Amino acid sequence: MDKLETKQRIIDKLHEEVNLLKENFEGQFKRNFQEAADQVDEQASYDEGGFWDVQAEENAEKMSIYEKQMESLGNAINKLNQKQVKLEDSVAFGNVVHTNNGNFFVCFAFEPLKIDGVKFIPIAKSAPIYEVLQGRRKGEKFQFRDKTFEILDVY
Repeated sequence: MDKLETKQRIIDKLHEEVNLLKENFEGQFKRNFQEAADQVDEQASYDEGGFWDVQAEENAEKMSIYEKQMESLGNAINKLNQKQVKLEDSVAFGNVVHTNNGNFFVCFAFEPLKIDGVKFIPIAKSAPIYEVLQGRRKGEKFQFRDKTFEILDVY
């Protein structure tokens, strides 16, 4: 598989995984809200400030956190979509980095992905390892957390 195809497949896989995550979260929250609403209907006699008001506040707070996380992921995906998929020779947002100690994709933090049996770890620009990787090129070596890394390829 060529480098551009690999890069595009990583992006496509991230889209797929983020959409699945979003669907799962939305489904779970809908179920939680429906269960809470059903319980409130059954126990409508609780006083203001009682258990159900506290539960509603907790659910609203969880939903707010979830919405912020989904917005952040959505913004990162949009940024990836706007970036032209092309070959580049230094580590930056949207690039694949192969090292002797693992393969990375610079975008946002997410669980590792496998493309044709090869593991890629999505990392955010705020990740400590990105601070060391940023701007580096194929063949460069660096230390990170007591390990020596060599960049085998960047694209």
